[in-house]
Amino acid sequence: KVVGEPFKPKKPEEIPTGTVTSRDVLPEKKDTSLRFSPTADAQTAEINKTNLLRKVLPGRGKTSLKAAAGALASTTALQTWGDPFGWTDLNYTSADDCGKEVGDPPGRLVDNGAGSGNHQFTAPILNLAGRGLDLPLALTYNSRVWHKASNDITFDIDRDWPAPGFSLGFGKISQAGLSHGFMVIDGDGTRHPFSCSYASIGPNNAPGMKCFTIDGTFIDYEVEADPASYPIANTPTNATLKMPDGTVITYGATGTYAVYPTRITDPNGNYITIGYVGGQGPRIDTITDTVGRVITFHYDSMNPTCLTAIKVPDFSTGTTRTLVRLNYTDLTLSHGYNTGNPVPKVRATTFKMIKAIYYPATATGYWFGDANSYSLYGMLTRVSERRGMGFDNSTLPTSPGNHHGGDDVA
Repeated sequence: KVVGEPFKPKKPEEIPTGTVTSRDVLPEKKDTSLRFSPTADAQTAEINKTNLLRKVLPGRGKTSLKAAAGALASTTALQTWGDPFGWTDLNYTSADDCGKEVGDPPGRLVDNGAGSGNHQFTAPILNLAGRGLDLPLALTYNSRVWHKASNDITFDIDRDWPAPGFSLGFGKISQAGLSHGFMVIDGDGTRHPFSCSYASIGPNNAPGMKCFTIDGTFIDYEVEADPASYPIANTPTNATLKMPDGTVITYGATGTYAVYPTRITDPNGNYITIGYVGGQGPRIDTITDTVGRVITFHYDSMNPTCLTAIKVPDFSTGTTRTLVRLNYTDLTLSHGYNTGNPVPKVRATTFKMIKAIYYPATATGYWFGDANSYSLYGMLTRVSERRGMGFDNSTLPTSPGNHHGGDDVA
């Protein structure tokens, strides 16, 4: 005799309908399909804030966790988790989007090519042959000085030096938001997309991240960054980068939301060292090449952020000679982004723009001093290569002096 209830197959569960509102179900790593959704990005950023504290500070006790949480809480708006006028948790994924690149990213249209949208030119300064490691130095300009991400458009998002659009030196590693990692930016402005994971760095197990580029350049790097640092949380303090050919770049000069290289070492141990004004980037003070030659950088005594001259040893006289002189002009932006769509992010209204690049040895250079040289949006509209240029008012490298425009090169 069979007793009990007869077997009844269970109905499949119905798929729920409606809208999920809980932020707890969002993925920890942001889905790139949501990159243009400010709401989803903001929710993900808030979750990543908590994950940052849990992952970067494992086992460091309640005191460390409380200190880090306090520093993070000092930021009241999600949009400021990172550089409020630069890379944040909400825009870092757009750094390598098609149509938004600068420099020469691999696999993309070359600068000035049809459809690239970015005009680039390079003013050579120096190329010293060294022992195993040469020292090239050039001033590179990229015209794409506005970067649009979601509903924001930012001027000079990379905080270029020595002026918006211009890059000089050996690049940097920049913070890419509060909790997503760090981005390598080359000396010509090229940005490298990346993947980062939390890790303990160095013999002291400092909090930070291990990262690698994902654009085929095979660059590995690790960055020390303290999430409890104040007032800029997670600012990179030290970093080590390894190139696929064995070259190692050491970063130790902190700057605004970035860290700058202080030593470049080739696989055979030859190295170049870079010193900065006050020990902080981006203003270079000296560069010493592999055979001990020292290149010096000089700044306007009245406006110390303005680079005015670069000098090298002159072995024929035993002194130094000037390679290049720079002159500046003030430009007040008058953009049309005042209607709220897109929202402009501009950290100042007036910027120091390069007016002239002058090579004293040949009396040649580049002139950007005409009324139509820059647009009111802060972009170069006319590049004039000149001969017969001159310089007066002062021979001191710390004076901006005054450049004569000379004649256009035919």
